[in-house]
Amino acid sequence: MFDGYNKIFWGFLIMTFHINIGVIKILPSFVGLILISNGVGILYREAQNPKFDEAKKWVLVALVLSIVSEILGFMSSGSEGQGSLIFVIWTLVYLIIELLFIFKILEATIEELDVQGYSDLAVEFVGKQKIYTIFYIISSIFMIISMTYIINSLGVIAGLIAFGLRIYIIVLINRLKKLYKPVIEE
Repeated sequence: MFDGYNKIFWGFLIMTFHINIGVIKILPSFVGLILISNGVGILYREAQNPKFDEAKKWVLVALVLSIVSEILGFMSSGSEGQGSLIFVIWTLVYLIIELLFIFKILEATIEELDVQGYSDLAVEFVGKQKIYTIFYIISSIFMIISMTYIINSLGVIAGLIAFGLRIYIIVLINRLKKLYKPVIEE
């Protein structure tokens, strides 16, 4: 399980902190999604929990959307489409897909923690999943309102909440990674 959570950890890290040289992205978001997909696949193979498989399907949908976004980003020059209805809908769809795959990863993780005898941790993660979901929905609503009505201050608030949530999920995944860290015997 360590390898799976390790890949998911690095995937979220890459999705959150982009490496750019000028306008060229060295590690675009979809690279992080590829790592997350691989990590969820490892978790599914090890745990055989169908919710990990479901999460992987949603990650793959997010991956396709992310690749298309990168391609379309190269074709457009800047923020000319930001107020358009298609841009708002595209963003909303991506936000929903991202919430679904993170929710499914956490849901499968909670089940596995319970099965493996970490019941207290499973209960704790149920609460963390609820907190994450509530704040993600709030951030998404702020983001969509900001994009629809071009309210920059609301967009900044939504961005800060979204950044905080990414850090939150990175910390949670890191905690799981440490839980499953293999013991090296000397």
